[in-house]
Amino acid sequence: MLRRSPAWPGRRARPASAGLGIRKTPLRSTPSSDPTGSRSAAYRAWPDRTVLIGSTSKALAPGPRLGWVVAPPWLAGAVRGWRANSDLGSPVLDQAALAYMLASGEYDRHLRQMRRRYRARRDALVSALERWLPSASVRGISARMHVLVELPADCNEADVIAAAAARGVAVEPVAPMRSARDGSPAFVIGYARLPEHRLAEAARMLADAVDEASRAQARR
Repeated sequence: MLRRSPAWPGRRARPASAGLGIRKTPLRSTPSSDPTGSRSAAYRAWPDRTVLIGSTSKALAPGPRLGWVVAPPWLAGAVRGWRANSDLGSPVLDQAALAYMLASGEYDRHLRQMRRRYRARRDALVSALERWLPSASVRGISARMHVLVELPADCNEADVIAAAAARGVAVEPVAPMRSARDGSPAFVIGYARLPEHRLAEAARMLADAVDEASRAQARR
């Protein structure tokens, strides 16, 4: 049985007397190659009760389906057994390639390069949005790989999404993700795949889409 602990980060509560505590660390697009490193305070405090789970889906690619589990000895055998029985496993060659990258330092070099690249793309997008959409608020910058753009209250979210799509810019509406019906119109846009000049162009087209949607709303 798993018992949920208080949210992480926050107050460091004692582990549950029975079962495992569940803590979530903030999502990072390019995690460290050392899963037991300085970010894993719970592992240092309770190594016999902490299970670290990571993935290379964002740092490398989702296709290989590679990740890791760092489990205490009393649980590691059961985890290996479950993994062996859950499916046919990940390709051996891909696992060997990742092991080589970790051992040689190539993975860490890749992470440093990708952090710089994602930061440059994020800064280019945010700067362009501030230029072309000054009435919008850009949030969630620290989440990396995507940002949340909150629109003025008089914008129709669905109209903005449709107008952006007509211009070839795909963004995700926020309304279907809300637990409550109220909230500012907004959309989520990712920036990991596009170079800086394309992101600046996308921001300009999004501004045109918002303008078109606002004019359509005014005519109703």
